[in-house]
Amino acid sequence: MTERYNSENNLTCIPDIAPVPPSPPAISVTQETLVAEKVSSLYCLAGGFYPQSISIKWLQAILDNSQSSPADAETRYRTQEFTFSNMDGTFNTTSQLTFVPTSQDHGLIYTCQVHHSTSEKQIIKQIRLKVNYGPKLVIYYRTSDTDMFHRLDQEHIHVKHQTFLELNCTADSNPVATVIWKKISQEQSLQLAAGVNISILKIASIEYSDSGAYLCGAQNDYGFQEFPVNIYLKSDLGSSFPVRSVTFLVFLVSVISLLIWGSEWKDRYCPCNSRNSKQCENQGKSCKVDPVEDADVHEEITSKL
Repeated sequence: MTERYNSENNLTCIPDIAPVPPSPPAISVTQETLVAEKVSSLYCLAGGFYPQSISIKWLQAILDNSQSSPADAETRYRTQEFTFSNMDGTFNTTSQLTFVPTSQDHGLIYTCQVHHSTSEKQIIKQIRLKVNYGPKLVIYYRTSDTDMFHRLDQEHIHVKHQTFLELNCTADSNPVATVIWKKISQEQSLQLAAGVNISILKIASIEYSDSGAYLCGAQNDYGFQEFPVNIYLKSDLGSSFPVRSVTFLVFLVSVISLLIWGSEWKDRYCPCNSRNSKQCENQGKSCKVDPVEDADVHEEITSKL
């Protein structure tokens, strides 16, 4: 205690304030829930240090942490610092690194680098990013169970009748995604296979009924994606057509042939019946029986002959 006189010559006791000893900072690094393509932040807390002067930098690991670059020097990042004093005279400083993460940032290591007068060496603390993102689909295929898989970069595949076909639909996502294969038709959507981050569609001997439209879909809490695949059967001559297209083409040709035949029949002939025989003669057309339209007249003419 120190005794002093105030302005009124009264003796006053003033408690002695002990000087704050130099104290190194305790470092911790945290991350909020990081979501791809959304603004997110990392936090580096330096707590309980004295004196107040302190330097905090962020580093981004490159090539599995073999190299580092200053993250806060890039335009992609923004940093802020907040300093508060404690009751014991020490200080806390929080450095906030704000940026928009992508799925490629998932698993990268970020470093908080702190320099304080109490330590000759820089104090570092690292954190591995956990970025949440929706599924991104890639499909691989093979036409023999002994072949290597190939990436399918288009929305259709051509295979021969009664051959092997395997389609692997793989999802890159965090967290894991549910992946489903479906066959699509006008009547219904039929689920064929399902899995976690991968779904395998395997046909041991593909038939004409297996051709058509298929769909791989993947979903987690952060997104959904679909990839359509059309399977076409390849003939021995090398041409490829979907079976439904061939069926429709045959049907269309048949309908057109019937229409042409009906038109020619009407131009050349008149149906023979009791009501229009004179009309046929006036038009200069031959009288011919339509077996479908007038079966009774056909029977009558036949008996007369």
